[in-house]
Amino acid sequence: MPEGPLGNLGSGLLPAVASRSLRSEVDYLTPTFPPTFPPGAATHCPVERLIRLRRVTSPRFLSIVVALSVALSIALYLPTFGSSWIADDIDYINKGAAVLAGEVPLLKALFLPNAEHIVVGFQALFFAYLRLVGIDAFAWRAFVAIIHSLSAIFLAVLARRYSGSARAGFATAVVYLGACGFSSWWIWQPSGAPVPLLMAMLTGSAALLAWRDHLTLRRIVAGALVVAALLTESSFAPMALLPAVVDEYERRREGHRGVGVFSVWTLATIVSVAALVAAICRNSAYSISIDLARGIPRAAFLVLAAPFRFFFPGVPLTAGTDVRVAILGSVLGITVASIVAALLVVLWRRGIPALAALSALSLLGPLGVIALVGIGRASNSYHALYLTERYFFPLLVPAALLAGAVTGSISLQAWSRVSRTLVLASISIAVLGELALHRRAMLGPIPNIVFERHGARFASLARLAALLDRAGPIEIPRQLIWLPDLHNGKLRTSVLTHVLCRQCEGLRLGSGTVDAPTAARLNAVLDSWARSSGEPLPFLRVVKGRLVNTRMQWRVDFSEGDFAHRGVSGFYDWVKPYRWMGRRSEVTIHVGVSDIAVTMAAPISDLRRRFGWESLPVRATLVDVNSGLAFPIGIATIVKDGAQTYSFSTAPLRSTLGTGRAAKLRLECDQTWTAPEPESASDQRPRSVQLFAAGSADDTLP
Repeated sequence: MPEGPLGNLGSGLLPAVASRSLRSEVDYLTPTFPPTFPPGAATHCPVERLIRLRRVTSPRFLSIVVALSVALSIALYLPTFGSSWIADDIDYINKGAAVLAGEVPLLKALFLPNAEHIVVGFQALFFAYLRLVGIDAFAWRAFVAIIHSLSAIFLAVLARRYSGSARAGFATAVVYLGACGFSSWWIWQPSGAPVPLLMAMLTGSAALLAWRDHLTLRRIVAGALVVAALLTESSFAPMALLPAVVDEYERRREGHRGVGVFSVWTLATIVSVAALVAAICRNSAYSISIDLARGIPRAAFLVLAAPFRFFFPGVPLTAGTDVRVAILGSVLGITVASIVAALLVVLWRRGIPALAALSALSLLGPLGVIALVGIGRASNSYHALYLTERYFFPLLVPAALLAGAVTGSISLQAWSRVSRTLVLASISIAVLGELALHRRAMLGPIPNIVFERHGARFASLARLAALLDRAGPIEIPRQLIWLPDLHNGKLRTSVLTHVLCRQCEGLRLGSGTVDAPTAARLNAVLDSWARSSGEPLPFLRVVKGRLVNTRMQWRVDFSEGDFAHRGVSGFYDWVKPYRWMGRRSEVTIHVGVSDIAVTMAAPISDLRRRFGWESLPVRATLVDVNSGLAFPIGIATIVKDGAQTYSFSTAPLRSTLGTGRAAKLRLECDQTWTAPEPESASDQRPRSVQLFAAGSADDTLP
């Protein structure tokens, strides 16, 4: 036996050293795909194999992987650490404040669904964060980046395990973290944290099961992590197949057949969580819709277009119609995948390495998630699905493992030094270029203005909470207040008392209303805060015992005035209590939780005599002021004389952008007419209908 880690031990000593217990341990620990041994090495020796296995998980390798993952994560995501909360974060902050204030029981809040998602584990962590840290998002964002790095480390360990190559482990970690332009929304969007949390638990479970010593304990821990992961993010349930795939892979190597107990446990957990989600959603306002006919093609599109998005992040698909977008994305993806496949055939013409096989098997979970996405988002356009990069996130696992397999298979030892240098330099430049492209693609769509607006509002509200605390003891009403510069436009007052001012002693949360003396004290502080913040007065005021945002224009009522300088256009002179409109008019209102009521009239009897018109249809559209997005909300058909009130649902806008947003209510009527004689002698302007009032009554919230 050649000189090596065992020194010059003779072969005659091996039976004494390699005891039965050691041989048993080695049988459990031997890699599925052991590295190539030097010529003449006694590869049959269990002690030699054990020492080589220990090198697979050596402290040096782990230290390098951890340092590489943390450094790369910081380099990529550091610009996002200082950003505030946005989007669904505000909903979770409201829910957390309600729990901390005792308004909602903790157990009920944990199992409240967010659309079709059950995120019990995430919400428990988030509520604890609000209690311990407060409104500052920096620590939470850093925590999520660390969790994401942890998944990269676990995958790197798996890659080293099944390839025997440290390079494979490093490449796996770099690709998993570096492909942030492919999919990273879950990382820089704080309320997306359930997904990296789930991925860390599932990749950790897979790494546990890749080794077979203390197998029962490993399976118990991995099974518990699977349950915790699916309760942290239920919609990614198919990803739980990753540790099951690793366990089944090892069982086949050990000579077992059939389905193992861990796989049965995993499948039972997936089914149980699916049943739990269905039961909870059935008893909530959200309903799960399934459209296989439209959903399966969309899921297939996401899979086919993924290779193009992976190598060319940030490149939009512009092809006119939505069907052309689907065709273009699929063709580009298939083209890129074909080139990669051809290179892999050349590289692995002598056989597919174990890590590549594991990468292929790990596709099962991501394909299941993408199938759920396609079915659940069947109403979305192909273009919208491609732009929603978070749907590609599960594919990072097989992509990273495949990159590790390729890196571990490349050998340049037979090349000259000059050739090796040129090849390594070229690969390094290509990798750095891809990292730069991915980073730019990730940071490009992040709405910095939205982050800044939310951050400024929370900072302003923190000052208000401090002022109220100094004016205390004082109570504020227990309610929701409208703040349109925040997502969904509303915030619980318990956020002031239990999140923004956690150590306050003078500020307390009262009942639904406050008495007149308390209202007077509150209004004095509110006015002082508004002036110091540069807010035009009046702003927040206590009206009839409730906090009201006086700037919110919920309703335009021409019986109260002409609203000439309050966002109305397309009308003729005010004739109390109405204004005539021409072909199109607009009124600016805020969108609340209730429907919009529009009161209008037209002289249908006269129009029927003059033109033979039986009705006068009026189209209604909501146009969001900030984004310019338009949402048709219905058609009102006027069929009789006199003022009539018509109701329009705001759901199209609310479901996309949330509530509390300023929007232009656009009313359009294609059938216009001029006034009859003798009025037409002085007024030849085309008119359609009289508008009396439009809007809702959401001036306060419960």
